[in-house]
Amino acid sequence: MQLEQDGIRNDEKQIKYALLSKDQAEQRRQDVDNCQYSLDLAVQNDIIMGMILINFTCSSNQILIDFCGQQLMSVKVNNNEWTSEEIAQNWRKHQLSINTIKGENCIMITFSVAFSESEFGLIKYTQNQATYIISLFCPNYCHSCFPCFDQPDIKAKIKLQLTCPKEWLAVSNMNPILIEQCSETQNQWNFATTPKISLYLFSINMGQWKKISNELHSGLQMNLYSEQEKYTACMNSNALIKRCIEEGFQYYESLFGIPFPFEKYDLIFCSFYFSGMEHPGAVLITRNMLQNKFDSTLLTRFFLLLLHELSHMWFGNLVTMKWWNDLWLNEAFAVYISYQALQSVSKKEPFNSYKFYDPKIHYLLYKQNGVNLDINTNSHPIEMKIEDANQGLQAFDSITYNKGSAVLSSLVTLIGFDKFIEIVTQYLDKFKWANATTNDLFDLIHYHSKAVDIQRWKQEFIQQNGINVVEIISQDQQKILKQSSISGNAIRQHLMNVLLIKEDNQMEERSIMMNKDTHYLCDSKDYSAAILNFTDDAYCISTLDDKSLSFVLTNFNKLNLSNLIKVSILNNIFQMTYILGTFKVQYFIEFLLPSMVPDIDAEVLNFMIEKLDILFAYLSVEQQLKFGPIIFEKLDLLRASNNELKQLILSQIGNFAFDKEHIHKIYEILMMAGAQHRSLSLLGKFLDCLFLKKHYLNQEHLLSYEQFWNTLKPYNPNFVIRQNAAAYTWEEIQLYFLSLLENTAEYNQMEYILKGINNQYSLIYDQYLQIYYSNIKTLCACLDQHKILIVLNEGFPKQGDFNLQLQILTELEQQFPNLNFTLNQLKQRTIQKQKIQQSFD
Repeated sequence: MQLEQDGIRNDEKQIKYALLSKDQAEQRRQDVDNCQYSLDLAVQNDIIMGMILINFTCSSNQILIDFCGQQLMSVKVNNNEWTSEEIAQNWRKHQLSINTIKGENCIMITFSVAFSESEFGLIKYTQNQATYIISLFCPNYCHSCFPCFDQPDIKAKIKLQLTCPKEWLAVSNMNPILIEQCSETQNQWNFATTPKISLYLFSINMGQWKKISNELHSGLQMNLYSEQEKYTACMNSNALIKRCIEEGFQYYESLFGIPFPFEKYDLIFCSFYFSGMEHPGAVLITRNMLQNKFDSTLLTRFFLLLLHELSHMWFGNLVTMKWWNDLWLNEAFAVYISYQALQSVSKKEPFNSYKFYDPKIHYLLYKQNGVNLDINTNSHPIEMKIEDANQGLQAFDSITYNKGSAVLSSLVTLIGFDKFIEIVTQYLDKFKWANATTNDLFDLIHYHSKAVDIQRWKQEFIQQNGINVVEIISQDQQKILKQSSISGNAIRQHLMNVLLIKEDNQMEERSIMMNKDTHYLCDSKDYSAAILNFTDDAYCISTLDDKSLSFVLTNFNKLNLSNLIKVSILNNIFQMTYILGTFKVQYFIEFLLPSMVPDIDAEVLNFMIEKLDILFAYLSVEQQLKFGPIIFEKLDLLRASNNELKQLILSQIGNFAFDKEHIHKIYEILMMAGAQHRSLSLLGKFLDCLFLKKHYLNQEHLLSYEQFWNTLKPYNPNFVIRQNAAAYTWEEIQLYFLSLLENTAEYNQMEYILKGINNQYSLIYDQYLQIYYSNIKTLCACLDQHKILIVLNEGFPKQGDFNLQLQILTELEQQFPNLNFTLNQLKQRTIQKQKIQQSFD
């Protein structure tokens, strides 16, 4: 397709996307219905030329269409062609104001768009000289690709035609119905019309993909698309992926009683911002999931991701949240149900012979990220306020995903799994191909279940932020469960399962419905230890009283308990250490190390190492230098004594390497393993040592290390950027900050350069602190939000004067309220580091 290049250009550089408020979106949804798009896109070097036909019914005389592309060449409204002056007059702030008629309307627009400079929109990238184009329109970036009503509750049918180089493959939500050559160098792909979907779910993908074709047992088509360098890994994983998806289909279709609602199910393994994106028929999965070999942790993560995205075909795509404040309806459910699916799938042949991480323990770990964010005084409710579409990305965080799924799990415990699924099935059937709100779901729960006061529960867990602490207190020779709020001010409803360990090591389980601040547990003499929330069903912070803590510290390795209960005990102690500060960090470390015995189960050890790693990252460099070698030696001895733990330890041990002999040992392990069998995590940690801890290395071995790195450079372009940045001189750091201030720094490299120069082990780190502190306010004022979030998240100092950092963050909050969510996270992290470092004797 060839289009004229003349037209009105978009010169509004300061406003990146249409400023669509929630109120405007609600009004537009009332005005617009029966929307259909016919879209024609053609790749022409570094731009896309397009033509779109928009048909819809309208109940008002004027409507806004969102578009923040490069150029508008022509606009025709109900057969009336606009002049260039009319286009210029009506295209403002990335919205096109159009006079409509009441009833049926037809708008035809020709336009051009550039490829995105951020992680969202229509993204073009290269890997080893091969070109790939993907789309990521979530939450509201579809209008960066073509003119549209860019909000989730104006669902539409979309017909797509793509023109691209003939050696490329094109993938969209639907199957192609015709592929024909339209010139010597290009093919034209015509795709079937989609069912009604939200625009953030529309998918456009082109490039030099490698394709693997599959047909599922149901007869449904499932193709895998990978980048060329990942093709072998994709081939090796194909049978595994196919079987996982087939079992997932069977589980969800049986559970919901609703057949898979789309035409096909393709997976595209690519480089992009998220781990996965649930475009119906064209799901994006991060290329990093394709491995030649999976250990239990990687396999569990991979299956959970596949099952998560598959569940969205029902909960998110068939039924979609109305606005971004209800994103949790999509994501919390997908997280929760994917864990339930994994418990079922992992028991089926051939997966019952595979080594999976226990889904219940993995879920416990996952939930903790929500807890860690929810303890902040400035956390937000699950049902958060999203006043305009540009704030939609704020909802993609650990409150929505981790806390959302955790409280959903606790709700299911209260009303019962079967009853919950019965309600969900009615919800899906009632709102299929439409949109729903939190109230829509909770009205159904209220109607069908009286097991809980659902309106109170919704207010406590969904509409209020914060988390409660449940502890055991003594009162008149009795032990009482007491709950208090660590953040927020609500006393919430919990079903608290308690394990009482008696003096003769007999176990007794008690379930207590907590709906007030105190509840009787038992008499003081009735137990040796009381383990609160040992089934991980309640969303709260649970602690050990002094009696229980003393018993556990002395007898942990002797206790004949399930791995889930052992991990629950460890998690209670970790929360007392990391969150409450009632148990010192060094005591926690000194408890864990002797508990790492040769016959320890891998799941328990993994939990221990993961919590050590979290605490270790918050220590000062001096404290890390003290404890790192001790932890490394312990793990290395354990690796030598238990071959089954070898891969797990190798994936984690590099975090604690400081001593030059320890770093060299990692290098020797990598060399012995060979290229095909190396732990990628261990390799990454070795490269961290090589880049960030260079002055700790044995200079005699440095040449060998660098020769090894040279063999890896072609496959790790981002590591190369980071390595070069880690070696910056003071003058080069100054020049880079100058490029940031002048807004000339390359966006795609910012993350990796800042990771390299924000190096707490650098000999010139004090100078980095000085230049960062001096310029951060100016950078917040002059950079767009995408860039400043990188500068804050990747560049904010990891060590330094914490009081000064807190002062700077407070001043930034006052000056830049639009950044308060990120700034508050940094503030809470800084407070946490200060508290942990000061807890040492």
